[in-house]
Amino acid sequence: MGPEESMQIQSNLGSTIAMAFDECPSSVAERRYVEDSVARTARWLERCKKEMQRLNSLEDTINKEPETAARRGWHRQQPHCPVPRAE
Repeated sequence: MGPEESMQIQSNLGSTIAMAFDECPSSVAERRYVEDSVARTARWLERCKKEMQRLNSLEDTINKEPETAARRGWHRQQPHCPVPRAE
C-alpha cells in the first residue's frame, strides 16, 4: 500500500485525523539505514499531504465538514464526553 491508497482508505472511513505511516527502525540499525528510513518517511508524508488536499477538494468529501453525522450521533450517546457536542 502506498501513501495515496492509505489516505483514500482513511478518508473513506471518515477519519478526522489522517496518519502518514512510517517505519520504525531498530535501535541497533546502521546509521545509513535510519537515514534512508527518515528520508522515505519525509517523501511519503509529502505524498500523503498532496493526496489529502486532492481528496478534500472533491465536491462530495465528508472531511470538509467540521463534524460528521456519525460523530454527532456518537456525542448524543456519550453525554459525559468532554469534547463539545455539535447540535
